[in-house]
Amino acid sequence: MSKKIVFGLLSGLVLLFVSCEKDEIKDVSLTYNINMPVDINYSRTYQALDSVAITDAFNLSYADYFMVNLGVNDTSLVHYYALNADGTLNEAKPTATGFGHWFTADGKTTTWGSQAVLFSEMTDHFAFEIGQFPGATEVGDTYTIKQGFMYQNALASITFNITIVANENQE
Repeated sequence: MSKKIVFGLLSGLVLLFVSCEKDEIKDVSLTYNINMPVDINYSRTYQALDSVAITDAFNLSYADYFMVNLGVNDTSLVHYYALNADGTLNEAKPTATGFGHWFTADGKTTTWGSQAVLFSEMTDHFAFEIGQFPGATEVGDTYTIKQGFMYQNALASITFNITIVANENQE
């Protein structure tokens, strides 16, 4: 085989590999504004996430891969966190069910109890269910809570701006 043919084949392979390289992963920030009816129970408001924005930013091929690899331990490929008000990672382990946290009125993580106002728990359908501690909120209250996912060195920051509104089903 001549050197020109070998060189041509190698050049073609290099171009093929370069063209198949994946984009670099990057941070993404998503914000959701939620009107939540005041409640004296643990009812929940469902908020679907933009799975395409997150998996695209993390350069993952599909949401199922993301969900299978989601965790809070060191062996997880995608890590779940609560975020502090300034957007930095909060190293606290989940304080609510599964991938979830209880939050104070100023958006800090807490445990269930007298300081708890809201909770947010991730479902297995790329969504969060957000609820309130019974009797801890009033119509007109506003809150901001943050959660996120870390994949390699990229962060998906999820901000929930919550406004408590009148509940037409309660008197």
